[in-house]
Amino acid sequence: MLSIVGDRWTFLILQEFFHGNRRFDDFIKNLTIGPNILTGRLNNLLSAGFIEKIQTGNGYHLTEKGFDIYGPMILMKIWGERWLRKNQKTFDFLDTSNRSLTPVAVCSACGELLNARQMSYVCNY
Repeated sequence: MLSIVGDRWTFLILQEFFHGNRRFDDFIKNLTIGPNILTGRLNNLLSAGFIEKIQTGNGYHLTEKGFDIYGPMILMKIWGERWLRKNQKTFDFLDTSNRSLTPVAVCSACGELLNARQMSYVCNY
């Protein structure tokens, strides 16, 4: 996964998709990224199945696979704000009622916060 979305530009491009941007020119303007770098990253996201070209126009849209990266990206962003930005938030997350929230990873079975010290793993391959 990190070989596809692990570099700064790809992370920022995906973030732009989640903010509703879809067009090449908007990415250039919002990210101040060079066209050659943007083209390379978009091609990587296309070949990995995260985005598709829009049939009409010059934009792109996220695939189901692309939408599914949202959770891990948000958790990485929160981690970065805590440890790299010294708890300085770049923006607030709001629910559908416009209430501020902090996304967290929870156990799907019991609803408890995930904690690496309390988890174990079983290899399935």
